[in-house]
Amino acid sequence: MKDVFVLDNVEKVAIDTGSFNLSIKATDRNDIQVEYDDSLKEDINVVFEDGAFSISGNRIKKAFPFFNFDFKTSEKTTIHIEMPNLDYKEFYVASMAGEVDVEGISADIFNINAKAGDFEIKSIKASTIEAKLGAGDLDIENVTTSSLELTCRAGDVDVTNSLLGDCKVNLFAGDISFQDVELENVNVKVNAGSLSIENSKLKSCEGTVTAGDVSFENCKVDNERINVRAIAGSVSID
Repeated sequence: MKDVFVLDNVEKVAIDTGSFNLSIKATDRNDIQVEYDDSLKEDINVVFEDGAFSISGNRIKKAFPFFNFDFKTSEKTTIHIEMPNLDYKEFYVASMAGEVDVEGISADIFNINAKAGDFEIKSIKASTIEAKLGAGDLDIENVTTSSLELTCRAGDVDVTNSLLGDCKVNLFAGDISFQDVELENVNVKVNAGSLSIENSKLKSCEGTVTAGDVSFENCKVDNERINVRAIAGSVSID
């Protein structure tokens, strides 16, 4: 089933599909298309009000940035959403336990929140990106932002080919790697896992890795400020 919405002045978007898998892509069309299995017709809720567009699925009582929902449960499947290629003020994506892919979105604030499941964001442009993950991996590719704030309880984070500006990372258990990335100031805290920065440019990096290794390989540090401590592990700079 495919639902098509032609809406004017969409400034804010909130998408929470519960435990469904989710694919979101920006297109050159001026409409919003939501495609899903026919059996989910009663499980998909769409609301547009005062410039805010929201899609939800699964029975979860929670507060959206713009709306409140109470909805039904269905077996896991994939919901495909195509959005107009606009500059949104806020773009919010959440998941309880599914795989989520987001590509090509531009927004002032881009916010992701996942309890469990893997997240992939690609070709995103945003002034600010905030990401909170419970258990799952996060892949960031070809992303441009002035500020990235990332919190992850358990999972690996891979960042490639991106311009990230200031970056703050709090990772409880898992590895984080930056490859071919340009950063400003990096503040990182890893409890159990490793930090790797390769073929990248940054102004400064500071923080602590409690149990794990830290490596900088073929990196350009503008003012040569690296202050990262590995309490139980090694630090290497090549």
